[in-house]
Formats: sequence, C-alpha cells, structure tokens
Amino acid sequence: MQAAGVIEFTLAFALIWTPLVRRTSAIILAAIFVSAVFEFGKVDAIGHSGIIVVLLGIAADNARATARVRDAAWAPAYYCGALAIFLALYYVGHEALYEGLVGLPVI
Repeated sequence: MQAAGVIEFTLAFALIWTPLVRRTSAIILAAIFVSAVFEFGKVDAIGHSGIIVVLLGIAADNARATARVRDAAWAPAYYCGALAIFLALYYVGHEALYEGLVGLPVI
C-alpha cells in the first residue's frame, strides 16, 4: 500500500510538469481510478467520476511548453520537498485529530 501511495503521489506531482509528462500522468491516473471501479463498484464510480473527467480533460489539453534543463534538474528537489511537506501535514493533522495516538499500538 505504501508503494501504491508513492506512485499515486508521484503521478499527481507529475501533473504540474511539462505537457507530455502531464498528459501521460493524467492517463495513467485515470486508468488507475477506472480500474478501481471494477474492484469496488458503483460507489467508487460515483466518487471518482469527477476526478476521472478532470484527468481526461488534462490528457486532452494541447498546450505547448518547453522545459529548460535547469528546471528539470530541480525536479527531484521539488518532488522531495512536496513529499516532505505532504507527509508532515498528514502526521501533524493525525496528531491533532487523534490527540497523540501516533505510533501507539491499538489495544
């Protein structure tokens, strides 16, 4: 599950990159959401339909942009920073909601 989460985060992060990477990421994410419908049914189809429509719109976008080498060199740093911020917010939010129960075994 952690690997799947990292893959989904990486694909979501790729949505803000160059048009080719953005389109490819949108298609892969849409395929993941559509394949989840077969496993989990109608409720999942209803919940993910808005996301799937937006991802298909991103995949159909024909915008052109060039990526400079300098920007591409900073991509790993941007990715690590975004992941670190996301994880920090997740654990701080969990700590706030569940009042210090992070890391304690459930009895």
